Amino acid sequence: GQLQTAYRLLVASSRELLALGRADLWDSGVVRSSQSALVSYAGEPLQSGQAYYWQVRAWDQAGQPSAWSEPARFSMGLLQPEDWQGAWIQHPDAPAESHIWFRKNVSLDAPLSSGFIHVASMGYHELYVNGEKVDDRVLAPSLTRLDKRVQYVTYDIADMLNTGDNTLAVWYGPGWSRYNFFAKATKQILKVQFNGQLSDGRALEFASDANWRCHISSSQNIGPIQYGNNGGEQIDARRHLPDWNKAGFDDSAWPQAREVDASVALSAQVSDPSRIIETLTAQEISAGPAGKSYRVDMGKNFTGWIELKLHDQAAGDEITIKVSNQPGTEVDFNQVSRYICARAATETFSHRFNYIAGRWVTLEGLKKKPQRSDVIGYAISTDMERIGHFSSSNALFNQIYETDIWTYLANTTEGFTADCPHRERLGYGEVGFATAWGIGLPNYRSGALYSKIVRDWTDMQEANGWIHHTVPQVNTHYGGPLWSSSGLNIAWEAYQTYGDQRILESAYATSRQWLEFLQSQVEAGLLQPYGRSWGHFLGEWANPDHQRNAQPREFLYFNNCIYALNLTTFINIAAILGNEADIAEYRPRLRALKQRIHQEFFDPERNINTTLLRYGQLGTPHLA
Repeated sequence: GQLQTAYRLLVASSRELLALGRADLWDSGVVRSSQSALVSYAGEPLQSGQAYYWQVRAWDQAGQPSAWSEPARFSMGLLQPEDWQGAWIQHPDAPAESHIWFRKNVSLDAPLSSGFIHVASMGYHELYVNGEKVDDRVLAPSLTRLDKRVQYVTYDIADMLNTGDNTLAVWYGPGWSRYNFFAKATKQILKVQFNGQLSDGRALEFASDANWRCHISSSQNIGPIQYGNNGGEQIDARRHLPDWNKAGFDDSAWPQAREVDASVALSAQVSDPSRIIETLTAQEISAGPAGKSYRVDMGKNFTGWIELKLHDQAAGDEITIKVSNQPGTEVDFNQVSRYICARAATETFSHRFNYIAGRWVTLEGLKKKPQRSDVIGYAISTDMERIGHFSSSNALFNQIYETDIWTYLANTTEGFTADCPHRERLGYGEVGFATAWGIGLPNYRSGALYSKIVRDWTDMQEANGWIHHTVPQVNTHYGGPLWSSSGLNIAWEAYQTYGDQRILESAYATSRQWLEFLQSQVEAGLLQPYGRSWGHFLGEWANPDHQRNAQPREFLYFNNCIYALNLTTFINIAAILGNEADIAEYRPRLRALKQRIHQEFFDPERNINTTLLRYGQLGTPHLA
């Protein structure tokens, strides 16, 4: 019979005030309610860059209060565009494939009491303070549609800055800004802003500008990021400067950064970052012909990085690292990296701003056979908390389930779920939808991830209401209603899981425009093919005889059913949000569409869907 009958929330501007029970920002009072989740903040207006300390207590069915929870904290990013003081900066003449080092020296005459730094990058970044990497995230930030939106990451570095001289440094990699579509509209650019307070109450602020120094680093990307080709990384260890990110390093010869303009929205990354989720050691190493190469079996397929320890190589030796996901191939999908040695007794290659997917690694250029401990694999994924599990008495079912989980993690690497992690890395709509309700939502604390992904889908909409079929990457070649309606479907599934109406609200306007686009393509009561070819009107991707692009009648049936599904889902959402006018508009449209589908595709005499006759369904002779 235990239940919550009331709660009280306190929010204060400091931990000290909260400890005294002085909720200077919000005291909810005792609220008679059983609601224990999704209670929205209702205190003083939230301010950019401010930290908030809070705690809660609840009352049970007998009216007895619990103890106060341990104090917790949340902090706000930069809420308005005008809150950004810094400029976008870039290296004045770096090639598109190169990685860049950026530096800023800062001197403090008193300790910090608070300090948040916001880093927005069109590509990937790693942030260092006085030579130390700030946290364990990788491939930051998560990917968005970069010609429209860039995410920034906020780091708390108050404990890392010292009285006296300090250096903030960013290692930047171009990442997806090299993608064949984004490359037309983006540059290798970075924006940084620090907001803090000294122990004596003075504010400390600085931001990226032309006074930052920059340098082309010792690494670069190999190959463009485009459909079917992801390339690798090349590191020239002879050019590495070991103290480039520390205070005291002489950067006077480095060029000053150039300030540039970029017309993109800036949004805080609120979904979980990418991290290393598992470490793998080589299981077997065999020599190739004449001992000129070595084949490494990592034990299982994974998505992530390879780390290779090298011993007794000569300066200038070139080591090639090739990755495949098939035992009979040396390299798949141009996954080739190179390391040029600097003649240290022991050197280490590791990926940093790219990732591979596979199981087998071929090494070329080594002086001697590596030990198993010399080859390490780091599996990388969006690092969400696991909350769901399944087990049964059937070992095969258990294995299938765990394989599904591992496949999902291998393809959800940068804040979206890709079709595959090696060949395309594109976030196809049907993949995102199927894995959301099938794996992501029931097994992981994934509300933040799917809120981000739904926003990605809103960024994919064009002025006429049509939505691209991949996110966050633009791919205009193919698509179909199931792919393009993924944002609507995921928003509904996330609401079914968490009960948070805000994700429905975020998808609502986009979904309504999408339905209007579909209606504009209706003739004689049925949705008709749109776009330049049947490739833009894809139907069932795996129909019985695998004819994906040659069965227009099947596509017509399938996509009209998807249109009906979209209308049904949208009407349900409108009912939850109280939009009666939309319900009144779309319910008759759904009814008419259902009747027309039935009329066109159902044979009442044989009690069968006529599109299935060619497959010999229900004992009907094969008529194709």
